[in-house]
Amino acid sequence: MASTKYSTQPLASFFRRNLPPVRAWTPTKKVKARLRATSIEEWDVVALEFVDAGRKTERLGRVSYVSNQNVDVDWLIEEAPGIWVLDPDTPPKTVSTENVLRTIDHEYSQRIEQDRISNPHGEHAEEVWEIFDL
Repeated sequence: MASTKYSTQPLASFFRRNLPPVRAWTPTKKVKARLRATSIEEWDVVALEFVDAGRKTERLGRVSYVSNQNVDVDWLIEEAPGIWVLDPDTPPKTVSTENVLRTIDHEYSQRIEQDRISNPHGEHAEEVWEIFDL
């Protein structure tokens, strides 16, 4: 039995001549927002970008509710290096998913409130996030 070697060279040259070049697809701003919205879940910690007085600012928040194009965010403040807690002075805000830059890798925990006057028996806890990739 004679062995026959097949060459893919004619097939490759056929496709090079007859197919249009592949172009990179760049998603629009609206598509990017939808892609971000599908990956955001409640209790995620996210970095958000805002334009305040002409300059861009970035802030961390915990997502408390996700809707179609918006998320409700509870703001976080840094208490110690890498340790973040809820900001008691800033009310929650509803923001567009277009403002979400990325989700942040974190670990959630609770600890006893340190204020012994309002928590004399150690029954109340506060939420704490340890942020890893900031």
